[in-house]
Amino acid sequence: MLGSGEVKIALRLGSRGWVRAVPFFVVSFAGTLAFRTLVPVVAFLVSEELKAGVAGAAIASASFIAARGLASILSGWLFDRFKGARWLPMVSFSLFPAVALLFALAHTAWDVALLKAAQGALSGLSWPLVQTALALSVSESIRGRALSVYFGLGSLAGLLANLVYAAIAQWPLLAQLLLSALLYVLAATAYALSKPSPRRIVRRSTGAAPQLAVVMAAFAVSALCSFSFGEVSYALLSSMLAIGRPETAIFVAIVTAAGLLVSYALSWVADLGYETQALYVTLAAAVSAPLILPLGGLLSLASYVLAIASQMTFKPLARRYLATKSGSPGLAIGAVNAASNIGTCVGQVVVALVLA
Repeated sequence: MLGSGEVKIALRLGSRGWVRAVPFFVVSFAGTLAFRTLVPVVAFLVSEELKAGVAGAAIASASFIAARGLASILSGWLFDRFKGARWLPMVSFSLFPAVALLFALAHTAWDVALLKAAQGALSGLSWPLVQTALALSVSESIRGRALSVYFGLGSLAGLLANLVYAAIAQWPLLAQLLLSALLYVLAATAYALSKPSPRRIVRRSTGAAPQLAVVMAAFAVSALCSFSFGEVSYALLSSMLAIGRPETAIFVAIVTAAGLLVSYALSWVADLGYETQALYVTLAAAVSAPLILPLGGLLSLASYVLAIASQMTFKPLARRYLATKSGSPGLAIGAVNAASNIGTCVGQVVVALVLA
């Protein structure tokens, strides 16, 4: 049992850890809000104003995801080998505004696809490293919860982005793009204030096999639970519940909030030393979700809750595990990001084929 002096030291270290995490929380919220606000702007630009339809929007989305996946691996490799790579997110967030504003000059769907690819590359060079830097900046005793709050704020920003877009939908295109650009500037500033440490931290490496298993699990969780992500989730819920669009959106918000609470609770369990057990619970929920989806009724609703809670919980747990136990945390977390993107794509293609 810890003595009173040791408890006070632990509390002081934990308090400093939360303070160090605050700039990263601002990055998560502002950066996600910038990106998610820009998504519908670009979607309607390419599909309606440039008259490329849904196919044009799909090409733009695919170019983003492909570029982000490749850049995620590269950024992680650079982070583990070069001290200066810790500043890549600030450079990327500083370039995001220029890319956002260039959408105003797009004349064809291929122009948009090229800019989306650039956006994807910058995303891959930034977000995995922000997550790695946060994990290594706080103590192991709060690492899981700090990552859970980080991803929770990103989810909150994603929900808020819909309201923001609804409010600015009638603005001129350049004004819409400028709002996103300003939010990216805020994210770049917040990351600079985080002062990511160049210090090499000694880690307990578990070997390649467990780390590869986490990367494979990231693919599996994203693929199995992809029906609870994006547009398809709204369509499924509306159909299952036989409710209208506003009611569906409210239900999505409620379930997302519940998922955040589950994520924080299991991250706390991981911080208490039961990291592996928390991961197993999350994986079991992810495997169960698509199996009970076709059963209908309350079980179908339960499957959606399990799916969204699994995705929101696995993100911080996987990154906590890799940051704590991997000898190359940057590369490992970059690989998890890439695997998650690919898993979501594969899963949603399967959903589309099944429902076609």
